[in-house]
Formats: sequence, C-alpha cells, structure tokens
Amino acid sequence: MKSNLSHKEIYCHDSKQISWIINNRRTQNNRFLITDAALDTTDDFLENDGLVHKLPFNNIKEILWGTDEEIRNYLQDLFRIIWNEVSSVNNAYQIDKELFMSDYVPYAKYSTYWNILFSVNNVYPAILYGILEDDVINNIDSARDSALLYFYEKCKSDFEDIFLEFANRTKSFSKINKVFLKSFIEDSFIPMLNEYQPDDHSLGLRVKKLIASDLAHCASLVYDTTLNNRVYLTNLINASSVYIVKLEDIQRNQYRLTNNEL
Repeated sequence: MKSNLSHKEIYCHDSKQISWIINNRRTQNNRFLITDAALDTTDDFLENDGLVHKLPFNNIKEILWGTDEEIRNYLQDLFRIIWNEVSSVNNAYQIDKELFMSDYVPYAKYSTYWNILFSVNNVYPAILYGILEDDVINNIDSARDSALLYFYEKCKSDFEDIFLEFANRTKSFSKINKVFLKSFIEDSFIPMLNEYQPDDHSLGLRVKKLIASDLAHCASLVYDTTLNNRVYLTNLINASSVYIVKLEDIQRNQYRLTNNEL
C-alpha cells in the first residue's frame, strides 16, 4: 500500500518503526513487528496518529491480517504450515498424520505397499504383489502432497471460518506467539482437525485394509503352489482389486480439487 506521507507523518513518536515494519525488521522495541502504539495512538496535540489513522485501512484487522480476500489468498499456505507443525513426529496433540493422509485413496495404496515391500519381513519382489516397486517409490511423495490438498479441500470452509473469526477479534500482535498457540491452534484448529479425523467410513482406510489383509497374499499365492485355499484367496484378491479401483473412482468423482485432478 503506497502513501505519500513520510514515516514521521504516519507515526510521529517513533517514525523508525514504520521503516522496521516495511522491511520486516524486528528489534527489542518491536519483537512482534507491529506495536500497538504504531497501530493506533495520538500525537502531542492529541490528534489521532498511527497506521490505522494515517493510511487507507478500514480497521486494525486489515493491517495485521489483511482484508478477507487477502486472507483467503494465503489460507492454504497457512494451513500447510500449521499442519506440518501440529502433525510432526511426537507432536503434543496426538495427531496421527498417516491416518489423516490415508483418507486419500492413492496415498493409502502407495503407503501400504511401501510398508509391505520395505518391511524387514518381506522376502518377495514387488512384481509378485501385482505392483512395480518403481511405481511405489516414484508416486508416494506426490500422493502424500495430493493427500494434504485433498484434506485441505475437505476442511477449507471451516478453516476459513475459524481463522477469520480469530483475525477479527485479535487486534494486537503483542505476545502473538502465545496468543496464536492458545487462542487459535489449541482452542480452534486442533478441535477442527479432530472433527475431520478419518473413521470407518473413509474410502482410503478401506483401501488400506483391503491391501493389507487381502492383496498382501498375492506374493505367497504366486510363490507357494501348495496352498490349500488357493481358489478362495484368488477370488478374494480379484474381488478386492476390483473394489479398490471402484473406491478410487468414487473418491475422484466426489472430490475434484480446484485445478487439480486427484
């Protein structure tokens, strides 16, 4: 936002703070970048002074967080940053990252095959499981990224609501690290995540279970010709394979991400 005003005309008591804000510079005097005084104060003549009065913002919220439109433009990046923090290994919130990501069928498929193929107990090559090892290795990272995008699209509306509500009522950056942790992450974000935790209705978790319980027998079925229940296992594997393809189609048709194909 451009202005013809000098820094001193914007905030007469400590004009260098305006320069610090513009250059994203934090000092002992502005640990959280924008101080309350720089936002809204009065000058020596008791005239309104500070960013909210001297620049064309509608309110303090627009200065600290942006307009609603500007907030929506960075919400997805913000979600990813917060998600990576709260779902890290040994996180304090007991968020099972793999559980959430496995709600997405392609990731559920590749991650389950990854666990099978690279288990210390596995003695069979990937081809005996009806899959190529290179396919698993080459696709698991992109499937994980798409899984997070899929999850974001599911909770996007609720995430937007809780963040806009937080932004509207948080009118200061003072101790914002502690405020954001308690008032947003712990009081709003984590409860929202828990509402979206995948359960038995999850198509991805169904696929994960089918591969682990049925398709995992493919290798032994091919390798061991003496199995007594070969016909049963063959029919079971064929039925599960068809069902997995159908589940992936159902999920793809139900949730098409904006400008992205699942």
